[in-house]
Amino acid sequence: MENKEIYLSDNELEAFKKYKESHDKLFKDRVIQQFFENKKHVKLLVGCRNGDAACMQQLEETFRKYFFEYRFIKYLAGTIRFYTIELLRNQQKYKQRNPLIYDSPASDQGEATLGELMQSSRTDQPSSLSYTSNPCLMAASFTNDDLTAVFEALSGKQRLVATLAYGLRYQDNEIAKILKVSPQAISKSRNKALETIRGSLAGKGVK
Repeated sequence: MENKEIYLSDNELEAFKKYKESHDKLFKDRVIQQFFENKKHVKLLVGCRNGDAACMQQLEETFRKYFFEYRFIKYLAGTIRFYTIELLRNQQKYKQRNPLIYDSPASDQGEATLGELMQSSRTDQPSSLSYTSNPCLMAASFTNDDLTAVFEALSGKQRLVATLAYGLRYQDNEIAKILKVSPQAISKSRNKALETIRGSLAGKGVK
């Protein structure tokens, strides 16, 4: 059923205008203002003023439902805002307590991160070498001898995971499928490899 457009007669508009003027404080309330933006509600109010009991009952019921929805929406908006702020705070705390190893400084003496060092230390080899799954070719593509030595000192699993992650840009879940282990195991192995590299390079004073 289509909603019919509601029209207000000149008499109804005038009656509503006088009511607003005589109840100036009431109509400063935003809830009341928004409620009477609906012409149907205005028509019901005018009917009430003319002594129509049915209009009075319908107006009360309509406003009760409207006010409930208004308060419920306001409550939801407040709840969403609260949990959004709480989520952002928790994420910030997590980042502060658990900084990404890949983004951490390669040493205390320089500003370069481990990720930048590993990427910038790649030689201009053909794509088959620059993006390789072979740890030996990965190590051979480094121009930094210290980085090469540290990389080669990693365990076989750590070298393979690091190669897949930073040689082929695979995600942990993708590497996990290839090696048939859990993503958590891959993440642990990758982070351990980066920790080892960072510790060794820091000891060598690599910037």
